Amino acid sequence: MSEHGDVTVRPVRNEDHAEIQRLLKVAFGGPDEAVLVDLLRGNGDMLLELAALRDARIAGCIAFSRAWIETAAERVPVACLAPVAVDPACQSRGIGAELVRRGPAMLEKMQETVVFVLGEPGYYSRFGFVSKAAQSFPSQFSEAASDAHMIKQSADRQPIPPGRLVYSAAFDAVSG
Repeated sequence: MSEHGDVTVRPVRNEDHAEIQRLLKVAFGGPDEAVLVDLLRGNGDMLLELAALRDARIAGCIAFSRAWIETAAERVPVACLAPVAVDPACQSRGIGAELVRRGPAMLEKMQETVVFVLGEPGYYSRFGFVSKAAQSFPSQFSEAASDAHMIKQSADRQPIPPGRLVYSAAFDAVSG
């Protein structure tokens, strides 16, 4: 558990699930992201979930799930950042930024050195995510939003050969 200003970031606990579901529905205006998180948990693809607490209440959350790069020779495990959410009443206070900073750092300690995100380039580039490097890893979601398809790799990570990024089946279930 760590603190940043008046926000504490910690791993999600089982007793947090209902509050995170509520937060995701409010933040995204519907159930899709809440369903996605439930499916990722249920199918065992969730790598890391963090909650940001403000005034002892969950004000934000972030999830990282297993994805794969399929090359001609191998299947390389990577992580996918999705979703990240902040309660609308708590936005513009650095909560989302703290989660996006903290998550990949924690993943690196877990030996997860590659993270993909489909998001706003102007926002995620502040945290070391880059679009150009992600172009070598097309996915079912990246073709329509090439600049939004981004990757962050640890500096000491060996390069991954180009291949197709394959998300958890939970993403297809929600987007399909």
